[in-house]
Amino acid sequence: MPVSDYEKVIYWPLGLDVWKGFPVYARGRILDGRREGAWVFFHKNGQKLMEGSYRAGKQEGPWIKWWENGQIQSQGSFLEGKMHGTWIDRFDNGDIAQQSGWDRGRRSGETVVFERGTGRVRKSAKFDPAREQDLGYRLMTDRDAAFAVKCAQRARIRRSWEVLVGKRIAATLEPWHIASWIILMVLVYGALTSWADMGVMAVPASVIGASIVSVVIVLFSLWFDHHTRPDIGL
Repeated sequence: MPVSDYEKVIYWPLGLDVWKGFPVYARGRILDGRREGAWVFFHKNGQKLMEGSYRAGKQEGPWIKWWENGQIQSQGSFLEGKMHGTWIDRFDNGDIAQQSGWDRGRRSGETVVFERGTGRVRKSAKFDPAREQDLGYRLMTDRDAAFAVKCAQRARIRRSWEVLVGKRIAATLEPWHIASWIILMVLVYGALTSWADMGVMAVPASVIGASIVSVVIVLFSLWFDHHTRPDIGL
């Protein structure tokens, strides 16, 4: 029995054009915390960015990715999360940039790279999948790829943080929580001592004020992260 099964909508973060609100970034099903079934991703202008299916969090079957102008960027299939069969990549004008063969994530057969505009072959090579390594390539949006890098960086910081404070504390308290609290406390203390002339009472007032504001910031960041982060099911 699945623990959780629901439809998920992920939004682009709010940009400078705030009057447009939060554009939809992706929409699909989440099953037990992983992407499942059909998923659609969108550019900020509302055009489709990427579309395909997942099985247990892994890309499966046909996938297609579009440039922002509507031209196809990449098209091919996955088998258990690995590129499989023929893949075609195109320039943003629709010309074929590359045609390649894959066998469960390994290069297979001929890969041909073409010149933009002329369509002439720039280079080609043949690959034996038995001699190739699984490259682990996935079709990703730029936002997913950037988030994957950020997650790897955060994981390294988190491991160091766990060593410093222990796993129990690290599970609920992050370094930026403490940093924001200290900054807020200094700001509140400075304001109270210079404007309100509270004297020694400014210290506890600063601690309480900074704590309240920090809690509000953390709760808002959790809400914002839940609705905009692209890592659901990755």
